[in-house]
Amino acid sequence: MLSNCYAQYPIPSYKVPVSRKANFQENQVPGILEMDTLIYGKRTIVVHAENAESNMGECSATIWVYSLDGKTRLGPYTVNCGETLYVDIDDRDWGVYVQSNDQVIISVWIEYSQGDMPAGKKLPGLKPGK
Repeated sequence: MLSNCYAQYPIPSYKVPVSRKANFQENQVPGILEMDTLIYGKRTIVVHAENAESNMGECSATIWVYSLDGKTRLGPYTVNCGETLYVDIDDRDWGVYVQSNDQVIISVWIEYSQGDMPAGKKLPGLKPGK
């Protein structure tokens, strides 16, 4: 179901206003992802939610992480505004589907780490908003 969605936004995308739903997908160049996986070892998809409303009331989004080949769907996960979701992924291409009844700002990116690096450590150039 989710892998048949068209990509509204690429991964990475930063500070995207989401009203109701949005879809994010990797668009990998063949051979590049395999090299990244050999160099970095582990990939983690990161989704951060922020409140789009100026009143800063509570808000949340429901997130699914899915492989573009349609074989794997992870979630749903509930992410409250101000929170960040980390989901380990393999070397396939992946997408993120977001639904929310609230006005939210979503950032989606991928972090790469080597086996001996602490989990969640960000590498230069992979920070939201850059």
